[in-house]
Amino acid sequence: MIRRPDGRLEPNAPVNAPAPALHRAVELHQAGRLAEAEVLYRGVLAERPDEPDALHLMGVLCHQAGRPDEAVELLDRAVAAKPRNPDFHADFGKVLYALRRFPAAAAAFQRAVDCDPGNADAWAGLGEARRDQGEWDGAAAAFRQTLAIKPGDAAAQANLGMALVKAARFDEHVTQLEAALAGACPSEKAVSALFLQAFLNPLVGIEQESALAAAAGAKLSRGPAPKRAPPTGGQPPPARLRVGYLSSYYSRKNYLGFLDSIRKLHDTSKFDVRIYASDRCIGPDDGVRDVSALGNDELCRKIRKDGIHILVDTDTYGAPGRLGLLARKPAPIVVSWFNAFSSTGIAAVDYLFADSFVAPPEEDRFYPERIYRLPGCYVLWDKPKQAPEMHAPPMLFRGRCTFGSLASDIKINAETVRVWSEILKAVPDSTILIRNEDINEHNSQSYRRAFERHGVDPGRVELLGGVPHHDFLETYRRIDIVLDTFPRNGGTTTAEALWQGAAVVTLQGARWVSRVGATILNAVGRPEWVAETVDGYVRLAASLARHPERLRDWRRAQREDMAGSIFCDAERFTRNLEAAYAAIAREKEILP
Repeated sequence: MIRRPDGRLEPNAPVNAPAPALHRAVELHQAGRLAEAEVLYRGVLAERPDEPDALHLMGVLCHQAGRPDEAVELLDRAVAAKPRNPDFHADFGKVLYALRRFPAAAAAFQRAVDCDPGNADAWAGLGEARRDQGEWDGAAAAFRQTLAIKPGDAAAQANLGMALVKAARFDEHVTQLEAALAGACPSEKAVSALFLQAFLNPLVGIEQESALAAAAGAKLSRGPAPKRAPPTGGQPPPARLRVGYLSSYYSRKNYLGFLDSIRKLHDTSKFDVRIYASDRCIGPDDGVRDVSALGNDELCRKIRKDGIHILVDTDTYGAPGRLGLLARKPAPIVVSWFNAFSSTGIAAVDYLFADSFVAPPEEDRFYPERIYRLPGCYVLWDKPKQAPEMHAPPMLFRGRCTFGSLASDIKINAETVRVWSEILKAVPDSTILIRNEDINEHNSQSYRRAFERHGVDPGRVELLGGVPHHDFLETYRRIDIVLDTFPRNGGTTTAEALWQGAAVVTLQGARWVSRVGATILNAVGRPEWVAETVDGYVRLAASLARHPERLRDWRRAQREDMAGSIFCDAERFTRNLEAAYAAIAREKEILP
């Protein structure tokens, strides 16, 4: 089979086909005329029930038509009839993988590469099947084989990097990351996928991170120099500053709900505010533009036509499709905020909005952008309109502490598991609950084995998969203490855990991405939950677990305390933003 650029399977013409009917079936199949192709395939199989090519192609068709059980049965017969055909095994693996039968898929891909060691797609499939079982070392080996056959393959580079991080092979990852960013990255998505991995590697310091950002930014800015936004110096000052917010996650209210609050609180006598939403926001809304259908060139022209003075990007590397827009300099002033955890490396970005916790002044030399520090905390959290009821700490009636993490799976690696194991050993009879959308029945076993290697009974580890958001928040009623991830701390998950009453222990590191937990906890009045070393993190978590009555008292007061903190004060935060916009507009001579 041929894998098309869009990921779909397309049948090859079979070699030594038994009849012209099979050739015609393939033509129809390739043209997407599945029903007609199926009639011919079935006709061939009626005459020759064990014809390998017809079994194989009919199996693929059944998969495409949404009949997985029939597809598996036919492909199983095809590989039995022609056991040395690597394409048969590889396609069987793809179908099994799509059905989330990862061990069986891995076995099929392994047979494919045994038959044809030069089959790069089969090696990639083997890596993915191992990855989704949590077999990170085996996945890395398979992705290395893919790259040996197809050097520079963007997906294989990103997959190899993630496998190395998850396996805590951090030295190898740094080498691989530097080489990949120095090579020919084919797209903004490829550059973003690679650079984001720097946030997950604890060996990457701020100086190296800055160099990696510069390499990534250079890739994004390659090609002819873009036409810059027209200068504003020398023109009459505007009656109102026109500020545009760029967001690819506007509709995710638990994540960016504060953006609506800010828009509505802006002083309209001084600011004309637009939101450019790239995630297909539903329904018309004053000041919100759905730009999901616009490419970067079109959106750049629109922003310039709107006369935006300051464009504030809330995505950065979290939305690779819009990185090229920033490089085009769509406004006289471009600001990166909220989802930026380092320098962007993009020359067209003028400012980063930060605070003194995440980016202290002594680190300015690592940022080509100007750092504007907002007072207190650089992020705001919008109190949810609906959230589950808060409950007492479960250890009060269970008699044991439950630690937990609801962070994204990419933030948890073998080193994280080692440190969390130390906490579990320091608090006898405690358990840990880990929930995220990537956990499945297969990688759960890998997680438990990882804890067991560090002396923790796997029965003390509970793994849960994804659920709707309200049910996700309900999980916190079963958790006493949340263990923040490191080096990449939680943001939204930390805020939600605090709102649901859980204590959160964070490990503050030596760069922005590992100080997000510290700035949030300081903003809500819980600086005592911040540790500065791994040993301190373990001791702090164990100490909190020994005082259930304190956890109860904190939980009773926490939602009210948080609601009254600067972290949730949208009015104050908006005034601080407006002061920042006025200051940088004066620096760029847009305002006198």
